[in-house]
Amino acid sequence: MEKEKSKEYKEHEFMKESLYGKVFERINLQSIGYYVKEGSNLKKRNHSSFTERECLAEMELQEKLLQFLDEETMNKIYPVVTHYSAAKEEIQFSLGMKAGAKLMMLLVCDSEYDC
Repeated sequence: MEKEKSKEYKEHEFMKESLYGKVFERINLQSIGYYVKEGSNLKKRNHSSFTERECLAEMELQEKLLQFLDEETMNKIYPVVTHYSAAKEEIQFSLGMKAGAKLMMLLVCDSEYDC
């Protein structure tokens, strides 16, 4: 069973590269500087706390699931959905930490040129 899983993950290397590798490749001082100078596409900043945003998102998810599922089915599928979301969260957090580390290295790599 373990060998089957590792084969499955290896088959998805291209997808991993497409989804996460491209984000990591775009991290450079010039693109970050341009973003800071020119602004973002973010229309409205959310000033709610992390806890408030999490609660709101969870309530919206449950509400939407109940539109398509009865409560018993929703209660069965909800842990699967949250497990999936947690895995994606972990990936995004790790990518963010790597991005921060990469930016730090870019800032100190050479005082004369952007790295």
